Amino acid sequence: MFIYISVFVLILLVLIIAVYIYLPNLQFTLSFNKKTFRLTVITLSIAFLYFLGFGIYDKIKDHQETIIVKVDGTSHLVNGIEGKVLLLEDQKVHANRYYTTWLFTWKKLQHADEVLTVSSTGERIVYTDSIYGIPSYSKEPIYNQIREKVGAKYMYKVSLHFPSRGIWKVSFGDENRRVGPIHIEVYQ
Repeated sequence: MFIYISVFVLILLVLIIAVYIYLPNLQFTLSFNKKTFRLTVITLSIAFLYFLGFGIYDKIKDHQETIIVKVDGTSHLVNGIEGKVLLLEDQKVHANRYYTTWLFTWKKLQHADEVLTVSSTGERIVYTDSIYGIPSYSKEPIYNQIREKVGAKYMYKVSLHFPSRGIWKVSFGDENRRVGPIHIEVYQ
């Protein structure tokens, strides 16, 4: 959205400069003196650069989102980076308890892919047996509908374990094709 605003401001800036230079006898042009024209150009230039900077940052940086998906009248909470990886969080995640849920991805993961978890204190844990193969979509119709609604290509059952409470970053895949991280709040 910021990119569109910056393009609009740039077009406005170019139009004002072009009219001021090429049509000096227009009423619009005559309403400017040199000081107000310069101030207007500087203000619009700053606005353009401001919105362009936010637009570029928004396009480059992956943003974690929480999406509510309704299936058969029931709301399901899906958390992650849309277009890369989403995790179903229908219940709270507690420390020292296994949390089994569904993972929705746009890239295919392998059965032996790792799950890397990093705590806010820097504790790192790698799990190698946490991602289960692609389920038969006909056997899991609710989760398949969630997968379709979020637009993911693949879904996996995943089992996670966090030894302590806090905010944990979770990434999925091997060293070369890792997707994530997703921030998960773990309760006591």
